[in-house]
Amino acid sequence: MLPGKIYRYIAGEIVTPFLLGLTVFTFVLLMGRMLRLAELMINKGVPFVEVFKLFAYLLPSFFVITVPLAFLLGI
Repeated sequence: MLPGKIYRYIAGEIVTPFLLGLTVFTFVLLMGRMLRLAELMINKGVPFVEVFKLFAYLLPSFFVITVPLAFLLGI
């Protein structure tokens, strides 16, 4: 029973910085793209739904970079 408590404690100590790092790193990377997406919406007249889809398609490519960085921050 003791190893279960230790693993839960370690996971609890890692999860909070991991999620915080994932949020911050993803936000920082997306800010560069947000300007381009806003420009598409304003200047080109692209509907918000299409911009949101494009935003959703971009997230996995950013997670490739941000998840390892967040793990490093968490550990």
